[in-house]
Amino acid sequence: MHLSLLEHGVYRQLLDLYYLHEQPLDANALRLICARDAAEVQAAENVLKEFFENTPEGWVHKRCEAEIQRFHNKSESARNSANARWQKDENPKNANAMRTQSVGNANHKPITNNKGSRLSSDFEIPTEWFDEALKINQALTDSQIKYIFDGFRDHWVAQAGAKGVKLDWLATWRNWIRRQTGLPQQKERKLSL
Repeated sequence: MHLSLLEHGVYRQLLDLYYLHEQPLDANALRLICARDAAEVQAAENVLKEFFENTPEGWVHKRCEAEIQRFHNKSESARNSANARWQKDENPKNANAMRTQSVGNANHKPITNNKGSRLSSDFEIPTEWFDEALKINQALTDSQIKYIFDGFRDHWVAQAGAKGVKLDWLATWRNWIRRQTGLPQQKERKLSL
């Protein structure tokens, strides 16, 4: 809260740059965030000195490093789980072995040519979806989640044409849980200046 509005904006830009490149910031950082005039450069230098550590590799932000490492660990775990499942489920008689978009894409970078996919009528709820439902509403039981999932699957299987095609089924599921469990919807407030 002690940062000026300019320093706050510079800090956010530096964090975005750090997460984008997933590496310490180098001498080009000020140019990349478009810090041009003396006040912007000074604000950037203040933020770097306070929140980043100057190392031989560049300006390191410990929280960014921890978050990037956490993401890579989670991504690697998801990739290993997906590979293990697909090596185990080579049996074509297994109706639950349908590859989903969320399982097939264990990388955080979006696939820009992805046109989406449809749910199969025999698609069963993955364990990850149970976990996501519980993150949204911890009061749900397994049988309630299964019941909600059955309605979710039936709804999307019945959709004709493009309405039943989604780019990210896990995100669609999370939104469905939010709507189905009656969590309050917050309306946007207009700021009056």
